[in-house]
Amino acid sequence: MPDIYISYAWKDREQTQDDSREHIVDQFCEACKKRGYTVLRDKSTLSYRDSIENFMRQIGAGKYVLVVVSDKYLFSEYCMFEAVKLLAHERFEERVFPIVLPESNVFNAEKSLDYKVHWQDKLQAFSRKLDAIGRSSGMAEMLLKERDYKEIDENVLQFVTRISKMNVLPPKALLDSGFKDIFAALEKQIAKDNAPEPKTTPGKGPASLKEPAFPKFDLRNKDKFRFEHALRPAQTKTVVSKFPASLNIVADKGQGRRRFMEDLATCGIENENIRVVHIKLPVFLNDWDAFLQEVARQADISLTESYQDFRSYIPNAIISGITGKDLVELLRESAVKHRQPVLFILENLEVFFEAPEDMDSAFGIGFLQKLNALKNRDFCTLLVSSHRSVNHSVFKGISSPLTLDEIKLNLLSDENLRDEILRRMPDIAEDARLYLQEQLESDPNHTYQLLEELLNELEGHPKADRKDIKRMLIDKRQKMVGYGRK
Repeated sequence: MPDIYISYAWKDREQTQDDSREHIVDQFCEACKKRGYTVLRDKSTLSYRDSIENFMRQIGAGKYVLVVVSDKYLFSEYCMFEAVKLLAHERFEERVFPIVLPESNVFNAEKSLDYKVHWQDKLQAFSRKLDAIGRSSGMAEMLLKERDYKEIDENVLQFVTRISKMNVLPPKALLDSGFKDIFAALEKQIAKDNAPEPKTTPGKGPASLKEPAFPKFDLRNKDKFRFEHALRPAQTKTVVSKFPASLNIVADKGQGRRRFMEDLATCGIENENIRVVHIKLPVFLNDWDAFLQEVARQADISLTESYQDFRSYIPNAIISGITGKDLVELLRESAVKHRQPVLFILENLEVFFEAPEDMDSAFGIGFLQKLNALKNRDFCTLLVSSHRSVNHSVFKGISSPLTLDEIKLNLLSDENLRDEILRRMPDIAEDARLYLQEQLESDPNHTYQLLEELLNELEGHPKADRKDIKRMLIDKRQKMVGYGRK
């Protein structure tokens, strides 16, 4: 039986037993035990000195969570931290089973704004005190606390709105029935999550609806995988060996992130029944529709008319929080239809965090939430490139929910440079090749950019000597300085 987490605010001393949140939770726990469920609540799960924050994160990621929504819950820092983490993971409506107490203003739109005002005031007051004291490295924990307040401030109304749209029963009716309706909904969801693969008749039935799982590759088969084509063959092989884990490839500008991603996509994994969807984010950041259309094209899935109708009448302010669902469903549909798990490569994610003025408003925090959801799905592996870590990056004052294992690209070695030059120009004179290598090694800021631009130009001058290369280098370096790259 699956575990059930409980998120609630502890009772106040002045509450009577019958109407207290604690009483409702105690009764639910007893009902769960009778049905064989394991219940995880802080009072019974945490031991002395255990991490409260880790437990709250577990609740946020829990597959089935009973949420007792009260006024105190929506004003509680710990409870709202759990609520934010619940929102950060996908399938919120399928995972959350709410009990809404009458005292809360969840179903009163005007009064529910009081929760937003509370967290806005709390954030501003906390930030003013930090500014007065001075923000320094010794204030790291307090700065993290400020980040938590920002997340709650940004998400409290989304949480209230999504709870208010769910059909719930009065707490007394649930208590009197022994939580019959909650258990019926829970068991229905568990059955759906664990539905067996439908039986089909060969040649007659529909394709299996089961999501294919991304495999772990056996790199010992040299006929399938090739790394000698790569600029960094050893590191390319290391990254492939880590699949199906989702990863963040990190490298400074000018160090060949783009080439590294291309090398990964063409090292042989495409022959392993994997569908590669490779998107350069800056190209599409000002047009969400174009972004989805390109994902759909590479995934070989049609965008339905219903989605286009959906975009036409829902305001962007609302869309920005939920459009990521279309991305997840597109890739899932592709995996099921083609029976191929997906490697989703997304280049230059740092431009998203910079939030340029012309960025489509549909690219909101929900986009990051759905990327985080993708990394947790068996049918997809997420591979992101950026010039800095995406972990703990901030988007419009909100800490990113996306966390990924990092691989920092090594600087190009003497062997890397030699192999790439000889691969592209096998007939280059030895002294010209050595001079080119020396110059690139002594200028590490934009090693790959210089290498790529020089080789492109030298391919038209196969007999170029040291003087020609020196002239080209001076010209390229001057342009880089002029473009503000150094």
